[in-house]
Amino acid sequence: MIPERNNLFLIALNLPRILLHIVCYLCSNARGVIKQDLLARPVCRNLLPAEKEGLLLRTLCLTLVREPEYRNVFYLRIGMMRYLLNIFLPKVDSMRLPPDIGPGFCPVHSYSTIINARTVIGRNCTVLQNVTIGSDNRNQVPVIGDNVSIGAGAIVLGGIHIGNNVKIGAGAIVVDDVPDNCTVVCEKAKIIQKKG
Repeated sequence: MIPERNNLFLIALNLPRILLHIVCYLCSNARGVIKQDLLARPVCRNLLPAEKEGLLLRTLCLTLVREPEYRNVFYLRIGMMRYLLNIFLPKVDSMRLPPDIGPGFCPVHSYSTIINARTVIGRNCTVLQNVTIGSDNRNQVPVIGDNVSIGAGAIVLGGIHIGNNVKIGAGAIVVDDVPDNCTVVCEKAKIIQKKG
């Protein structure tokens, strides 16, 4: 019960800062997409469907207060009100997102994540920290399919297509197309020179 009491206290303490966020959410045309983004968060993945519905607003309040990287996604979905909302709960400045992201997008600890503004990302994509998804020297950008997970420090560059149900491992550098249902990893580090 103590953690639940702490959560309620945290919401009550931040209510003046999050009240306008909740009003914007309730009035938004993107409510369904925002809900899918929220339910993709790790804190919601293990909840039962009935729990997800009953705890949706409370979870939204907690997530907005605790997870600044989620705010970037929320502000992307909410439209022009993002400029006002950002005053009360600032987003992560080091994380840039394109406008064409499918529902269920989940940045986890996504500081220093840069995604080219013309990149297309499908449904249920998870992105960890220090990821770069960008253009190559011909200014072509990736298209990322549904249910893709991109590990920490991965780099995805160029006019390539990442298929559905793909996992890109931490530190991988992806410059070629990846078909559906694949896992892509980088090679293990190895010693190339040893003194003595």
